[in-house]
Amino acid sequence: MVHNIVMTTERRPTPLAARARSLFNRIAAPV
Repeated sequence: MVHNIVMTTERRPTPLAARARSLFNRIAAPV
């Protein structure tokens, strides 16, 4: 699931994708 989101974010550089990536980075950074 997470990997899928990342791949989609890389394929479609949209504001929504950027938001998802930021959110993902926030969660992945501490872990």
